[in-house]
Amino acid sequence: MSAFPELYPPRDRATNIALIKNLLEARSQEEFETADKRIAKKLHPSLLAELDWMEMTMPAPQQEEGAHLVDGLFLHHLPAIMAQRRVEFDLPEAELRWEVAANIGFYQKLIQEGRHLREGLGDGVSRRIGDCLQGLEPDVDGVMSRLAQAERPRIHREFSGVEDPDWIPTMVDVEIRNAMAKALDHVSSRMQAKHFLRTIGGRVPDMEIPSIQSEADLNLLLERLGSLEAVAREFSVHQLAAVCTVLRELLAGLDVSRLTGFGGELAAGYGPCGTCAMMYASSAMVSYDPTCPRLFEGEDEQIYLPIDFNVSVCPFCGAEARAEAPSMFYSPRRNLVIYNCPRLGQFSEAQAREVHRPMLVALRQRYLDRISDAEAARFEDANEEFTYSAAEFLMAIQMGTTVREEHVYNLVRFHEGRGLIVDPTKGVMIGLTSAEMDRQWDATRTVDLDTVVAEMGKGPAMKEAMAAFAAGQYERCRDSLEALLQRHPEDTYIRRNLAAVYVTLGDKESAKRVLGG
Repeated sequence: MSAFPELYPPRDRATNIALIKNLLEARSQEEFETADKRIAKKLHPSLLAELDWMEMTMPAPQQEEGAHLVDGLFLHHLPAIMAQRRVEFDLPEAELRWEVAANIGFYQKLIQEGRHLREGLGDGVSRRIGDCLQGLEPDVDGVMSRLAQAERPRIHREFSGVEDPDWIPTMVDVEIRNAMAKALDHVSSRMQAKHFLRTIGGRVPDMEIPSIQSEADLNLLLERLGSLEAVAREFSVHQLAAVCTVLRELLAGLDVSRLTGFGGELAAGYGPCGTCAMMYASSAMVSYDPTCPRLFEGEDEQIYLPIDFNVSVCPFCGAEARAEAPSMFYSPRRNLVIYNCPRLGQFSEAQAREVHRPMLVALRQRYLDRISDAEAARFEDANEEFTYSAAEFLMAIQMGTTVREEHVYNLVRFHEGRGLIVDPTKGVMIGLTSAEMDRQWDATRTVDLDTVVAEMGKGPAMKEAMAAFAAGQYERCRDSLEALLQRHPEDTYIRRNLAAVYVTLGDKESAKRVLGG
């Protein structure tokens, strides 16, 4: 995670898209200047990340024009960006000297030519940067060593215990993408990182290796990492070069013969954080099927998705998020296949299905390749439904359908804010991130108890019922809630609590009745 998560406050990606769209659609100088003023008022690090993504996904003939726009906006707003991110420059002496040494070209230009840029930093920080430059010699090896030291524990932790040969290249690609994302975000390294990307074709490189099945595959991966590291060094993209160094160290000691397990279908994705809208890469399991380890348990196929399943952490703001990836869920017991085609804030449902169709077709085929002919025939005959976000996908996995229905399940909140859905009716346990827990809590407890007490005057009876439940006096709790429901027959909150009590007492029919089912 970034050393300064406060630089990445919540931001809706749609805001960035609208700002950029207004600029691109300007038909006159006046309209362009108006759009630019809107950008100046709403500067956020993710706006640059969105511009970078726009440039990378442009058709090749338009990329030069896109690059001109992206760099022009960055340089035009650089004084405000420097002021906004002053905390990154006002560092302790040793850290500032290392930062200046790592990006010496940027700081030399800042001191020699950038008086208007230095205004945002203030005289004190500017003077300290100038002092650091005095007699400073570039120390690429020292910079690389420090960056590698910072990245090494995390990367070793990520790769520890991996036994699936298909996972290694995917995880390497994620590391490379995030190293580039950090280099592009860091003000002093941004222009060098842009120059590097444009020189190698405009897109973040990947290893283009599907699996590590032999020593030859491993050697090829090491060779490509070495080549990428050398070019990154040449362009002073130290963050990427250091990550390549650590990956080569780690993989050089890999025993290919132990890569014999199947860990599930892993895929890499690159997209916006749902909290701060910064772009970053993550990996995710994309096929939730009976061949995936630890997801389906027992003959009755109890489903268990742990909290960290497909949860990534934004390297900028630190927010946890469930991966928005095209995915497939299949339950033979339910005779149901559910596909997730995430809209990602930019597609209609029809567009999302079309965009993700190749991935979903590939997932289906790879699953068919892993199972028997009889199992394949059953899979081919299963019912199919579609969802369009990770939240909808999880709900459909829990319910067994994309249609919402009223039934009783337990929602457990842990002390750190995370939670757990325990749904014995559907045979599902799903761990929830803090954000998912908040959404579920709001959805299931739609009326605040204090508001109910104030507005409807049933506070004492409700408190008495809840106290009885906590004490295990379920019959007394039932009686109190039934009396309350007679006085307030439209109250969903009372109905849910009463249904929970009925289930606790083993009276499922009454639970269904009180919920209208």
